[in-house]
Amino acid sequence: KGWWIPIRPGGDLALAMGMIRWIVEHRRYDEAFLRNANQAAAVAGTEKSWTSVSWLVDVSTGKFLRAAAIGIGDENEFVILRDGHPMAVNPDGKVPPIVGDLDVSTTLKNNIVAKSAFRLLKDAAFEHDLAFYSDESGIPTAEIEALAREFTGHGKKSAIDFYRGPIKVTYGYYAAQAIIA
Repeated sequence: KGWWIPIRPGGDLALAMGMIRWIVEHRRYDEAFLRNANQAAAVAGTEKSWTSVSWLVDVSTGKFLRAAAIGIGDENEFVILRDGHPMAVNPDGKVPPIVGDLDVSTTLKNNIVAKSAFRLLKDAAFEHDLAFYSDESGIPTAEIEALAREFTGHGKKSAIDFYRGPIKVTYGYYAAQAIIA
């Protein structure tokens, strides 16, 4: 089934963020896939790829936290929490499979405040309620919910296509990234 959504000009980011909020709030995301932090985890989980959403971000810099910063690895490795414990992760690592916690906000060694990329996206989406996203996008709340439900109802067979509309505004890059997310 295809959807055509007549978004208010400039409302693409609001629609995407509203969908993200609903998807996270209703846990309609593929948690097992999203927790795969490296190639080995993807292979073990019979996935074609892995993600960086369980990787920790140093909130003071906005950059992925390097394992060397907290003394658990080197500059080529990142950090995840697994069951609340920090671990170094090499994204291309063939062993061991590294599966990270998704919704993380913590303070680590050296007083580094870190959040998972997933948590940062969740925090951004939850800055506003669906009524706000509805007003900004011109799409009724019930339609945002229905669209998010339909989109998440087909597992990995769902797809989104966008082109000029969302990216031809001042914040177009961010709209595109929210649509991709």
